Amino acid sequence: MDFGVIGNPFIYWTLKSLLLIILFYVGYQISFKDKDGINYWRNCTIAIVAYSLEMGLRWNRSYDYPHYYQDLTGSLYFNYSDIFYLWWIDIFKASALPFWVAFVFYSFILILGFCLVMKHYKQYAYLALPLLMLIPGDMAENHIRQFFAFSFILIGYYYLQLRNYKFNILFFLIAVGIHNAVAFVVAFVYLVEFFHFDKKLLIKPWLLVGGYLA
Repeated sequence: MDFGVIGNPFIYWTLKSLLLIILFYVGYQISFKDKDGINYWRNCTIAIVAYSLEMGLRWNRSYDYPHYYQDLTGSLYFNYSDIFYLWWIDIFKASALPFWVAFVFYSFILILGFCLVMKHYKQYAYLALPLLMLIPGDMAENHIRQFFAFSFILIGYYYLQLRNYKFNILFFLIAVGIHNAVAFVVAFVYLVEFFHFDKKLLIKPWLLVGGYLA
C-alpha cells in the first residue's frame, strides 16, 4: 500500500473546490443574509456535513493516516501517554464501528468547534469558513490527533467566552488528554484572556490564530 498519495488528482481537487465553494456560500449566508442569527445552525449544518465528509472520508491521504488507522483497528502504533486518547480508542474499538467513522468524527468535531467559536464572530464567517480549509490545509489532514485535540480547545474557548469556566476547563483538559502538546495553546489562551492585554493591540478574533501557530 502506497501511503501518502492523494488518489486521482481530478477527483481530489474537484472535491476540494466544491468544499471551498460550499464553505464560502455558507459563510456569506451567515455574515450577510442571517445577521440576526436565527438560521445560524441551519446554515452551519451544511458546512459541517460537507467538511466532515470531504475531510473525513480521506482513506490513505497523508503520511500520519496509517498510524491512526492502526490505532483504531489493531495494536497501538505508539506507546501513548495521553489518557483521553487511549480511552477514546478503547471506546471506539468496543463499538465495533468501521474505522472510517472515527475519521469522519475527527473532522466533524473540528468544524463543530470552529462553528461554536464563529458564533461569537458571525460577521467574519464569510472569511473564516473558507480559511478553515485553506490555512490548516494538509496539516489538518496529516496531523490528525493534534487537530482532534485542537477541536476541544475550540469548544473550550467557546465556553470561556461565555464565562462558563466549568465547561471551559473540562474541554481544555480533554484536549490536553488527547494530545499533551496543546497544553501550550491552553497556556496561550489563558495568558491572553486573563492578563488584560490592551485590546486595541489584540483583535480577539485572531486569538485562536495565534494559539494555532503556537
